[in-house]
Parts: sequence; C-alpha cells; structure tokens
Amino acid sequence: MRVRPAQLATSISLTIARLASAHDPGQGKDTLTVTVPPGTSGGTYECKPSDASAHPATSRKPLGPFDIGPDDGMVKSNGLELLVRASYAIAEPQSPVRFAPGPGGAFATDPGGLYDGSIAPYRGGLQVNVGTGYRFTRRFSAGLGGSLTKLLSAAITDGTKDLSRIALSIAPYARVYLPVSKSLEFWGAIGVGFKQDTQSFDKPTTAAGSTQSGKWTMTHEGIAVPVGFGVDIRVTDKFFVGPSAQYLGVIATAGCLQIDAPNLSKKWCTGDTNSVTRAFSYQQLTVGASVRLSF
Repeated sequence: MRVRPAQLATSISLTIARLASAHDPGQGKDTLTVTVPPGTSGGTYECKPSDASAHPATSRKPLGPFDIGPDDGMVKSNGLELLVRASYAIAEPQSPVRFAPGPGGAFATDPGGLYDGSIAPYRGGLQVNVGTGYRFTRRFSAGLGGSLTKLLSAAITDGTKDLSRIALSIAPYARVYLPVSKSLEFWGAIGVGFKQDTQSFDKPTTAAGSTQSGKWTMTHEGIAVPVGFGVDIRVTDKFFVGPSAQYLGVIATAGCLQIDAPNLSKKWCTGDTNSVTRAFSYQQLTVGASVRLSF
C-alpha cells in the first residue's frame, strides 16, 4: 500500500495533538514516539523541553539535629546582643583577706575572728551580671561584661557589727553558640578580667591604751576567670531566656586592711615590706536565669 506524503503528515499531526491534549504534567514524558502506517519508512521523533522550562533535579540532604538552615529564625544576621543575668551565688565561707604576719610584721590590735580566719560567716548571696557584645557569626560572639555580687553572712559574736561584703568585676567575654532547633540553642562563655571584693564592718579596736569602735575595711583584688554555660529559649525574634550556671575563679593579686578608729588609723597591704596581710585566691559558683536581647 502506498502512502502519500500528505497522509503521512496528517497522521503524525493528529497523533501529536492527541498526546498533547492528554498530557499530564505530573506524569508526562520527555520522549514522544510516533509510528507511521505500514509500507512507509518508520521513524522515532523526540520532543525535548526548551532550556527555559528544563529544571535539572537537585538532591537536598536532610538537615540533622544540629544542622540549622539559613532562615531558621534564631539569628538571621550579625548584630548587637545585650545580656542580663540574675543568680544565686555559693561562696567560700572565709574572708579572702586574712591575717598572716611575716618576719618583722607587727599588728597594733586584736585581729578578730573574721580577719584571722577563725570565723567563716559567708553562706551565699545574690549576683547580677550585665554585658553587651556583637555576634559575628551564628556560632560566635564577643563583648564586655560585668557583675555585682552581694554576699550574705551569719551573725558574728566577737563584737563585729554591720558586716557587708560587695564584689564588682569586669571582664571581656567570648561566647560559642550551638543551635539545636528554631527555638533552642546551647551556649558556653569564658572571660578574663578584674575583680574587687570589699568587706566592711564595725569592730572594737584596742590601741594606745583604749578601746574604741572602729571602721574596718578589707579589700581583695584579683584576676577573675568566669566560665559559664546555659540554654537560650526563643520567646520572640529578639528575646531569649533560659537557665544558666557560672563558675568563677579569682586569682589573688593584692589585699589590704584599713582601720579608721579614733585611737588607730592605719592601712596594711600585701605589698608591705613587713606584711601582716595575705590575699587568698578563691572560687565561686552561681546558678540562675539569663536574658538575651538580639538585634
């Protein structure tokens, strides 16, 4: 049977049209095969999508528990962070400045139980930390922080009254973040700075043949090394809150005792040639809650 070219063209056109009208985008084929009637030269016709509509398939690896996407809502870009922390402090019970006379050292009055270390009245206290820094990447920030600590004490029975102990510190810090999800991330921080710890109280002072009430002030200075860790829970895009803990080591560098009384006014320091005062290193642990504002 002889097929005319016109019949062949018509058969091909109708076949393509029927296939196009029944085409399902979700199940379509990239290759279309048309078979011509018997007695003619058969052939295969391939239809390929244009470059504009062709989208090569891309495989995307599922995110693991610690793989955070680029727009997870935790921190979208670098920016300023403000830190506030309130905590309960657990301190060593003795004074970090104590009576320790060296060769040739002389002391004009009774040192008392707090200064000679026989009385250890400190039980704990309250601490407030504040800081501000810059978050350079999703994992790292750095800045400057400070703390105010007020330690509480038990009653002392050797005549010491109105005992107060307040410590101030300032230290640059570095933080490392470990995002876990869109609303939760762990953090760890370390710093190195300066801390001054001051104790003041009234105590009977015996000197020059009389006993008078005097003001005693013991000052401790040292290098502070705070190491903290905690959890940040996202409340809003800019507000995070969570539990935290901090260990603080204070390396003693200097200490002084100053007495201001009507019968005695003098200051003794660790740097004196004939020293009677020694500054001791000490440790402190705090447990509390942290707030972070991220901009």
